[in-house]
Amino acid sequence: MKLNGIYDVVIVGGGPAAVSAAILLGRRMKEVLLCDASQSELDSFQNHGRTSRGDCCCPSDFLWTSRIHMNRLDTVACVRQPVRDIHREETGFSVIGDNGKSWVSKSILLASDFVARLPSIPGVEKFYGASLHQCPYCDGWEHRSRIIGVIGNDDSAVGIALKLLTWSPRVTLYTHAGKLTSSAELRLRGRPVDVVTGSIRSLEGPGHHLESVRMENGSNHACQALFFPAQVNSHFNLADRVGGRVPRYLPGSHHLPNGGSGIEGLFFTSEPEGGQEMAVTAAADGIKAAEAINQWLIAADRSYLAKRRPQHETI
Repeated sequence: MKLNGIYDVVIVGGGPAAVSAAILLGRRMKEVLLCDASQSELDSFQNHGRTSRGDCCCPSDFLWTSRIHMNRLDTVACVRQPVRDIHREETGFSVIGDNGKSWVSKSILLASDFVARLPSIPGVEKFYGASLHQCPYCDGWEHRSRIIGVIGNDDSAVGIALKLLTWSPRVTLYTHAGKLTSSAELRLRGRPVDVVTGSIRSLEGPGHHLESVRMENGSNHACQALFFPAQVNSHFNLADRVGGRVPRYLPGSHHLPNGGSGIEGLFFTSEPEGGQEMAVTAAADGIKAAEAINQWLIAADRSYLAKRRPQHETI
């Protein structure tokens, strides 16, 4: 793509909110740069062993289809590197990538996303998408009444385990070389979730279909589906670099003229809540932010952004 040297918006993030915002703004002919530093290990497995569903609520399914759509938009570019810093300029922002390269943009969207990495268990990738999942809401129904496990030892893992009780009375939490945090242990008290401590040696089963979890101590536990949590990658620290104050308690993902970020042209999406299963609501968050940016750009281009800017290198 060939741009005029200044982007309308740089989007920091690579999750459903970021990609949805990029698509909406690209369809409105805005020049967009998406800095996607998520580098999820799941990207390399998303075409192998996946069982796609029409609801498309999981990040892996959602992003797979959304990025195909995004790549067709000739005013949207994507770089796979983190943003190291953002500087406020007279008529916009300069964005510095991790490799030192910089871009100029009229506006910024900070979109929190999930960093999804497969559990450190040999051979785990062959089960991903068939019997290894992240999202209870997307895949719990498919495994109803089966023996289900969750890998993890913190509140996120416990949260997934408790949600899975909706679909099965047989849920086991595998702490996998970690010890239950005190808050996780408290949440599990009195709940019908078994806990297995120790490291997992391997997952066993024919093809993509899990049958059991083998521990380092040699014990073998029947298990037909496994779930694991992902971590939130928040970019709110970049707002601090330019003096913005992001109100994390606000549910909306739009510019707040009453001082939300405190800086003209700085937008954000709210930090994902309730787990990575809410890809659809995260996407809606990104769309709301994109529409706010679009309206802001229309107004700003008639005001202070109309100043003459120097040409700048693009990708």
